[in-house]
Amino acid sequence: MKFLSPYCIAILIAFASQSLHAQTDSKPADSVLEDAIKIYIDCSTCDNDYIRREISFVNFVRDRNQADVHILVSRQMNGSGGDEYMVEFIGNQAFSGMTDTLIFNTKQSETDDKIRAEVVKYFKLGLTRFAAKTNLSEHLDIKFTKPTSNTKVKDKWNYWVFEIDGNMWINGDENYRSVSIGNEYEASRVTEALKVGFGLWWNYNDQKFNEDDGYDLYTNRSKGTWGHFVFSLNDKWSAAYEYNFFTSTFSNKDFDFSTETGIEYNIFPYKESSRRAWIFRSTLGVTYMDYTHKSIYDKTNEWLTYTRFLSAIEIQQPWGSLYSSLNGILYLHDFDKNRLTISAGMEVNLFEGFSCNFDGNYSRTRDQISLSGEGESEADILLRRRELASGYNYWFSFGISYSFGSIYNNIVNPRF
Repeated sequence: MKFLSPYCIAILIAFASQSLHAQTDSKPADSVLEDAIKIYIDCSTCDNDYIRREISFVNFVRDRNQADVHILVSRQMNGSGGDEYMVEFIGNQAFSGMTDTLIFNTKQSETDDKIRAEVVKYFKLGLTRFAAKTNLSEHLDIKFTKPTSNTKVKDKWNYWVFEIDGNMWINGDENYRSVSIGNEYEASRVTEALKVGFGLWWNYNDQKFNEDDGYDLYTNRSKGTWGHFVFSLNDKWSAAYEYNFFTSTFSNKDFDFSTETGIEYNIFPYKESSRRAWIFRSTLGVTYMDYTHKSIYDKTNEWLTYTRFLSAIEIQQPWGSLYSSLNGILYLHDFDKNRLTISAGMEVNLFEGFSCNFDGNYSRTRDQISLSGEGESEADILLRRRELASGYNYWFSFGISYSFGSIYNNIVNPRF
């Protein structure tokens, strides 16, 4: 008697399972609502599974070109350390020309669960206008929760926000151990007219290599403090003053103090910054550096003046997003000491189901004036314990994504 091979048995089981599903689940209940609007959510940080569970009066689709409503979410940090969310509802198909925008703020202390509930709340509010024009409108209802008080709230902290961060990372095996520890303390106050911030930080890193006759230990340490004051002059102009102090074994600096002031101009009003911004910035500064070892220019310490410039554009639209920047620093005592950096990135939905993205950065470096004149050991080079001489540095990434098949994306199944 011949027996079926395991491969054939697996195929039969798969067909039987598919047939069973076809008989018992040929029309999944409420998986796709016939008269519901189709929506596409354009939000890289949203909990999409949670949203699909909580919003049941729409159909979710995978591509914006198939949607009746394109929901575009952008966010930026607010003065309390939380985020300001801008939710745009862009009508397509039968709703072409209908648009709406809702804005809400979250607090730094709020949990992820609280934030995603707020996102769903504002999604529902914005979608009501569109759903009201469908046959499902008779099944919709609106609930109003009366405010407990109309008393104006007084901020006892006067917009000041304080933050303490700490982190530690340890990994290793029988032959190796790595430890990284960092702390940061910040205080900030943000209003429409003035933004103020102060901070302290320190980092410690070590790498230990075990050998037959003992071990080798390599460490890097850095610490510093900073502060800035940013003044809003009008809708497009601002001015700033900042200072920075730090020490770093990696950069061959026992002491580095810098202070600078400058201006910034935004072609678009700052209130549109969550969707588009094109800024030009120029600053003038002075720095004092005291080196751990004599620099490659035979200096133990020195005062220098410099200027920085920046041009940056950032756009977020229904078709995707892009950013690009050009920034540099020029030391005024010697124009040959400079650095120029170009950054760019884009994420574009080219056509139905197909998207591509790229990010890149290139720096031309001619400003490594703090490099140690004593040279580097083999361990310094291999473990990147010290800053090394280099005329440039770069990084680049590229990716594509293509999906096809059913346009619907309603069902949530977290199994396995």
